[in-house]
Amino acid sequence: MSNIKKGIKGFNTFLKNFMKISNTSEKRARILIENFGEAIKETLLTEEIIRIKKFGSFLLTERKEWIGTLPGSGGKKRVKFSATKTLRFKFPRDVRKKLLEDIEKMGGEKNEKN
Repeated sequence: MSNIKKGIKGFNTFLKNFMKISNTSEKRARILIENFGEAIKETLLTEEIIRIKKFGSFLLTERKEWIGTLPGSGGKKRVKFSATKTLRFKFPRDVRKKLLEDIEKMGGEKNEKN
């Protein structure tokens, strides 16, 4: 069975859209998505950035150590958190702009239906 859990928020919708766009079976789509994720993970072990034209960039960044409050202490206990590596994804500007425009249009359509 796939490592991708069925209960991940939005995954089922993504899977259905991927199957429709790529005209492939659910089993094949799951394998392709899982392999894509595995390839990203393996590449980020040796590279700090992966740029995929017209898709986006995966960035591995260093977060400096910081002082903050311990969760659950009611904001009273201050602790020093260690530096960590974080993973970010960024859409290209043109893709992000188009996506936001489409989301805005969909929001307007939903409001008109109600």
